[in-house]
Amino acid sequence: MSDLIPVEYRAERVLTTEQLAQAYECEPKQIKQNFNNNKAHFEEGRHYYKVEGDELKDLRVENIDLQISPKTRCLYLWTRR
Repeated sequence: MSDLIPVEYRAERVLTTEQLAQAYECEPKQIKQNFNNNKAHFEEGRHYYKVEGDELKDLRVENIDLQISPKTRCLYLWTRR
């Protein structure tokens, strides 16, 4: 977990789904399933950010180390909450 490098997004340190899965030692698929099964308990802007479109393009350029695939249409960033 020490090699996880948080991303700065809207002046907040966040992790991608892949980084969060690495921290919990599970597969990203499990994080996504947990989110889909418990959406009512998560609040966008508080627990996570959904990044799409031009905002995603900018994030991809600003954070080359993340290696966000050009095929990615939507990226979830997770806050400490």
